[in-house]
Parts: sequence; C-alpha cells; structure tokens
Amino acid sequence: MLGREGGDTQAWGRAAACRWAPCSISRCLIAPMVVFVVMLVAMSYAPLVVYRDNSSVLSRVHLAVFHALIGMLLASYLMTVFVDPGTPPEWWLARETERGNPMGLRMCSRSDQLKPPRSHYCSVTRRLVLNMDHFCPWVNNTVGFYNRKFFLLFLVYSCVTCLYSAVMLYLDGSLSLMTPKNGETLGMATIRLMAMMVDVSLGVALIFFAFFHIGMAAKNETTIESCGLADPKYDLGSVANLESVFGANRWLWLLPVYGQGPVGDGIHWPTRELGIDESSHMFTDVQSDDSV
Repeated sequence: MLGREGGDTQAWGRAAACRWAPCSISRCLIAPMVVFVVMLVAMSYAPLVVYRDNSSVLSRVHLAVFHALIGMLLASYLMTVFVDPGTPPEWWLARETERGNPMGLRMCSRSDQLKPPRSHYCSVTRRLVLNMDHFCPWVNNTVGFYNRKFFLLFLVYSCVTCLYSAVMLYLDGSLSLMTPKNGETLGMATIRLMAMMVDVSLGVALIFFAFFHIGMAAKNETTIESCGLADPKYDLGSVANLESVFGANRWLWLLPVYGQGPVGDGIHWPTRELGIDESSHMFTDVQSDDSV
C-alpha cells in the first residue's frame, strides 16, 4: 500500500491496496467465457455430488476434498476476474511529467502516457497495464502485476480439480455407459461420461499450461516478454521472482487472498546487477495515494 489519503504515507516499493478491475459485474454476467466456466464446473458437480451416493465415510471425505478444490478454483477465478491488474497511478504520471521525465521513460503511443518498465498497452481494456502478461478471455480481464497470482492459482486448481474429478468419475464406472448404475438413467450416465472426458482433456492440457506460466513467473518473465522481449537483468532467482507475483508471505502463496499484494509496486523493478531498480537512486516516492 502506498499510503491512504489523510493518513500515514509510506515509501515507494510497496504494493497498492486491492482494487476492483474495470470489468463490471454486468459485463462479466454477459461474458460467454464466464458462463462457460460455470457450466464446466456444474458438469462435474452434478455426477460427483448431486447424482452420487455419498452416504459412506469415504464418500464424505471425497465430498470434502472436492468442495475444497472447487472452492479454491472459484475463489482464484473470481479474484482474477475482479482484481485490477494495475495501471500507472495518476500522481506518479503527474509527478514524472512535472519533473521532466528523469527516468527517461518512453511515451505510450496508444494511451499518450509515460510507460513504466515492463508495462504494455492492452487494446481490449484500452489501458496501460503494469507488468502486463496478456488479456485472457476466460477471465474477461487483463492479467497483470496485481492479479497474476490469482491467474496462476486458477490454472493450478483447475488442473488439480479436473484430474481429481476424472479419477473419481472413472472409479465410479463412467466408462460403463451401456450398464448404468442402479437407479441411474441413461441420460445421467451420459453426463457422467461426458464430464470425465472433459475433465481428462482439460486436466492434461492445463498441466502443460500451468507449468509454462509458473516457469515464466519463476524466471520473472511474462507471456509478452517470452516472445523475445525478456531482459535477464530482472531474474533475481526463483524465490525472489515468485515473491514479485505471490507476495512475501509464503503461507499465502497457495491461497487466493490478496494479503499485502505482490512484492514491489509494478513501476520500479529490482535488477540482478544492482539489487535495486536502476532508477531508484533518483528519488524516494512518498505519496498519500493508494491507487495503482
């Protein structure tokens, strides 16, 4: 947090308070991908919870594990959707302009704003985004500095949930379509088989997708930078790199909560050579504005 108006101020380098993304709730409700994600969850939920006999102790353990995974998946998804990825704060833009751009930053030709290091213009949301990774239609939001953690957790929990659901559906006999279980209609057996096929397909695909994105985070790269734009000077080691995404408190890394946010502010970036941002010797930011 960079400080609150009318209260104590803090030096630069701290993450801003969690803010709502520009995509409104109404926009998310009409977004087809958001509805599609809910439908995918419901497809596995029906045969594993609604139509399943969960009277035994083992079945109740399964229910607890499955609901925990679903909860983490949905929480990660909602945080990715609704957390603002971050933009250059107005006070910072005004100050840098007034000082004559001492950092020698480039101007963004699309937004006509000073462009902090590693920021990019998102043509979908029409904003300059801090440490932009990509715009993801699945979450109807840009993945950037402040919500990248939740996007990675969404990938991980989606992968784990899909594979867990596929295994449980297989053990329930989902492949025996022509011999439905007692009291089960052919339609219910068909839904169970379709759910298992979808879970297997998504789970396997997400294994590679999740490892790809976590690997980039461990190297302090983004999807955009992986296309020949990566600068090795920002690679501080896997632990420090992951802290710039997941935050300093490692107990919160696997939880879809904001906490104190990622390490840093998305504007000033430490380097491997100096251990600090190459421009940090110029000034110390102290502001009573927590918007990024």
